[in-house]
Amino acid sequence: MISQRTKAALRAAKARGVKLGNPNVRANTEATRIAKQAQADAFARLVAPVIREARWCTT
Repeated sequence: MISQRTKAALRAAKARGVKLGNPNVRANTEATRIAKQAQADAFARLVAPVIREARWCTT
């Protein structure tokens, strides 16, 4: 019942020309991508010396 009413309301809104969804999705996605890239770069700088050292180790 709720699903039917929700679907009907969304159809009605769409028929009126209302844009559905989050208008800021693109901005939020880009900001998230930039933040994750910065975190990845920081982690890479942290572990790079360890990896360089491990490359020369032999067992």
